[in-house]
Amino acid sequence: MKKRVLGMALGAGMAMSLIAGSMSVCAQENNEISVGVTVMTLANTIWAETCTAIENDCQEKGWECTIVDCKSTAETQITQVENFIQKGVDAIVINPTDQAALELVMKQAMEKGIKVLSWDIDTEAADCCLLVSNYDVGYEIGTQAANWINEKLGGEAEVCILDYPEAGAEVIKRADGIKAAIEEKSPDAKIVAQVSHQGSADGGMQAMENVLQAHPNTRVVCSVGDGGAMGANEALKAAGISGDEAGIFSADGTEEFLSKIAAGEPCKMSVLLDVPEDKADIITGTVEKLLNGEDVEQYLYTNVQVIDESNLNEFYTAD
Repeated sequence: MKKRVLGMALGAGMAMSLIAGSMSVCAQENNEISVGVTVMTLANTIWAETCTAIENDCQEKGWECTIVDCKSTAETQITQVENFIQKGVDAIVINPTDQAALELVMKQAMEKGIKVLSWDIDTEAADCCLLVSNYDVGYEIGTQAANWINEKLGGEAEVCILDYPEAGAEVIKRADGIKAAIEEKSPDAKIVAQVSHQGSADGGMQAMENVLQAHPNTRVVCSVGDGGAMGANEALKAAGISGDEAGIFSADGTEEFLSKIAAGEPCKMSVLLDVPEDKADIITGTVEKLLNGEDVEQYLYTNVQVIDESNLNEFYTAD
């Protein structure tokens, strides 16, 4: 179970209802407020957990909440937002898969009087943007990896960066930060591959398998998110590489990743980007303020926390 700031993991039933159906509508008693949520992909654990928490918050408020998964396809997400506009929702929470492609329809929603909150993407086509300082997060991932390389591997290592450029400019910034920190803080380390994990554990596993075939001495992985990192962890283990030999450094702070740190597997560190429940509270609380006509800052930033073996017991304990 998690301690302190980490919230509940996705229940199996809820995960299946969200991911398999790609849509979930809260049963509620008060139909006055309707919120549409469109997310890049529910295959990403942290986004799926946050959507579950948003749904729970809306249910508690008596709001109708519709959650849809665009499966990282801009055209699908545009249609989803158009459907929300046609339905006449009061607010749209959007995790844009392609900022440039989505801005027009987001502005159209705002012109209709619909409140728009952008989740993770900086855009003027929203009443408020909930952001992560992605370059800084990436730089922290790279710094932690470089420190481990210098301490454990004598400063020399073959490194793989698992990125996710399909997710847009902000995630690209995170990968840029990783690369900059590795090059600056562990200059004798060699980045031998930078490949997409496609936003999922399966994608991360396949990508890491391919990297190990081309570069069998790769022992350090820096991932822009825990989803891909979990796949890389399984690929390293399948190749007979233990946690003493390899290190994976990531972001999201998911319970699954933390459990691998506790088990002594290659997973070594993750940057927690707010707890899903906390992020959901910020999202629904901000939407409520917008709907009530209250002043809301244009930019809100999520809290970050490095979690590794040294402070793991503050955030995670096994059942």
